[in-house]
This record gives sequence, C-alpha cells and structure tokens, in this order.
Amino acid sequence: MRRLVWLGWAMMAQLALAQTAGVVVSQIYGGGGNAGATLKNDFVELFNRTDAVVAVDGWKFEYASATGEFTQSTALVGTIPANGYYLIGQAAGAGGTLDLPTPDVTGAIAMSATAAKVRIVRADGSQVELVNYSGLSNTTASLRRDAGCGEGFANGAPSPRNSASPVKVCGAAPPPARELTISQIQGAGLKSPYEGEYVTTR
Repeated sequence: MRRLVWLGWAMMAQLALAQTAGVVVSQIYGGGGNAGATLKNDFVELFNRTDAVVAVDGWKFEYASATGEFTQSTALVGTIPANGYYLIGQAAGAGGTLDLPTPDVTGAIAMSATAAKVRIVRADGSQVELVNYSGLSNTTASLRRDAGCGEGFANGAPSPRNSASPVKVCGAAPPPARELTISQIQGAGLKSPYEGEYVTTR
C-alpha cells in the first residue's frame, strides 16, 4: 500500500489560511549593515494573500521599540500584486555586502536587530496587522510560515522579496510526490534530507 507523507508544517498552515485573507507582514529583518550581516539594509516584507491587486497608497508602515510608542513611520505607495510581495527597505548600516532587491518603497528607520514591533496602518487609520518580533540577531529574520501563507513566525535567514518576485498562491496543490524507501526518507543525519517535501513510501 502506498502512503503519502508530508515532511513539514505547510499543509496545516494552508488549512489555517482558508479562514484568513488580506495583506500580512511576511518577513522582518533589523540587522542590516550590522557586524556579521550579509545584507546592508533593514527591511520589512508584506505579502498579499488575495487574488486581487491591493493598492497601498496612503497606508503607513510604523515602527516602535519593544516597549515604546509608534513614533516612526514610512508612507507606502503603489500596489502589491495578487499573491505577491512588497518590500519596504529601511536604514543601512556600515556593514554588509549585499544590497536588497529593489525596494518598492524606502524609509530611513534604523530597526532593532533583536526585538521591536511593527504595524501596517491603512489611510483611514485602521490597522492591517501588528507584529512583535524578538529573539533575532544580525543574521536572522522573523519569517512568516509558508512564505506568508501560514500563521505564526519562525526565525531564520533573511530572504527579501519585492513586487517583482515570483508570486505565491496559498493553498495551491502540492507538487507531485516522489516515491522513496523508508531508509531514504530517514537519511543518515538527524533530519530527513527530504524535509519540507511530499514523498510516498510503501
């Protein structure tokens, strides 16, 4: 009998998405240009989970320290593609070797590399989303699960995307599964070499 095995959390994230929608914060990074950082700039990435283009003219990105008030902001302009991303570039440090992909909008906020809070606000003052981040470093970002489709965040290497990046359709059918033996799935290390993929086994 053939069994389908999913080695990851994306399936649960996609199911959770069925009850959510709209624009979300998908990535936060405040270590740009700091010691040991690869990227030169801080950034926040937004993701449009809907199948329609979203205009963000009049919206604002707002930033505050972990315990402070929202006193710094960047005005947003343009649109977020359907199922696409939007990159908000922020302040550059003295270090780093790589530029961000071309930001969709650029601010000058020096974000904390470790912990703070950010929010997106519409032109009418209503809040799109507020995210508190913590436990980061000069080399890690806060990443929304399943490339923006999931709920919750995990810390990992920053990977900024802008409106020209490939789109991500939430809830799309999984790719065809590969047929592997149990020993191949287990691998020789502590983690399966096929983690995050759909596979089948007999």
